Amino acid sequence: MGFRKRKFAVIYLIENKKLNKYYVGKSVDCFSRWQSHLQSLFYKKHHNKELQEDFDNGHYTDLVFSILKVSTAKKIGQLEKVYIEKYKNSGKVLYNKTKGG
Repeated sequence: MGFRKRKFAVIYLIENKKLNKYYVGKSVDCFSRWQSHLQSLFYKKHHNKELQEDFDNGHYTDLVFSILKVSTAKKIGQLEKVYIEKYKNSGKVLYNKTKGG
């Protein structure tokens, strides 16, 4: 099985490099999740209206998707909360509107 076909439980980050805004998320299939984010953004149907607005205003080339932590499916809900709180406490501007989990 190739690397791209494997599924990983991860905490991921979408970073808007130009606006210095961040979205912390979780997924048990990070490659499909990133594709899902992009697809919903391009079709103007993303669940996060602020991220959608920045994307629509030409900041799509500024988005970077990265993996913060690889874990187990059982742990990623709690880890997502930890990372959201960590980013908020460090003064980062988050697109996240919930505490995660």
